[in-house]
Amino acid sequence: MMFNKNTFKEMFRQWVDQNQSATPEEAREFCQKLIPSSVYASHYWLVEESLSWFQWVQKSRRVPKEDDYHDQLN
Repeated sequence: MMFNKNTFKEMFRQWVDQNQSATPEEAREFCQKLIPSSVYASHYWLVEESLSWFQWVQKSRRVPKEDDYHDQLN
């Protein structure tokens, strides 16, 4: 079975969009399910890269927008 990292990235992005309250552990489990065990070791970097991106997305979702901040002051 061939592993396509572009398909992986797209599926992971969709999963992140659909699972906005997911934990990093859940994200890791999802990645592990997508990558066949026969190529997992050689694509471990992709899991780490994806988890870093996941954490960045989660953090950026928590940052209030400037307009929200001004609304809270008024």
